Amino acid sequence: MKKSLCLILCISIMISFSSCLGSSKTSSNSKSASTSNSSSSISSAEKNDDELTYKDDNSKGEIERIIRDRISSKFDDQTTISSITINEDAGTETTDDYIVLLNLKWDQKNSASTSKEVIKMYSEDLVATVGNNSSKVQEIAIFWEVSYLNTTAKLSYERKNNGMYSTDTNWGSGFNS
Repeated sequence: MKKSLCLILCISIMISFSSCLGSSKTSSNSKSASTSNSSSSISSAEKNDDELTYKDDNSKGEIERIIRDRISSKFDDQTTISSITINEDAGTETTDDYIVLLNLKWDQKNSASTSKEVIKMYSEDLVATVGNNSSKVQEIAIFWEVSYLNTTAKLSYERKNNGMYSTDTNWGSGFNS
């Protein structure tokens, strides 16, 4: 009986752990955010968009507020936030440096090339806004789901010389249509 319970518990832990790893992968040439001990995310479906996830952490709460405010005020209503994860940046010596992992969904029905241009423009706008308003953000990875094209995109940025610069882009095959 004890062996069965132990086996069930181990399997449950492995399944939970593997699902966490699958949702927070980053490119191999960037620092891994999954090594941080203080990560959390929340789906916009689980809560009101006006309610901040990081209430108890002023720095993370401010970063999240900047992101939510920019998306709600400047992006079209076809852009929704799936999740925001703000991890401590283990790759710097400075405390309160962060990596932002942002999952967005874009449902506007456009051609592949128009969708790609808009997603790139939105990403650059958001990164510039966050970078200018919070010097604590060192890296941002934005993952886009584009349902209409049945594809995804990932755009990564890193802080250098007091600005945010693109470090990596990956466009799903749906953008080649």
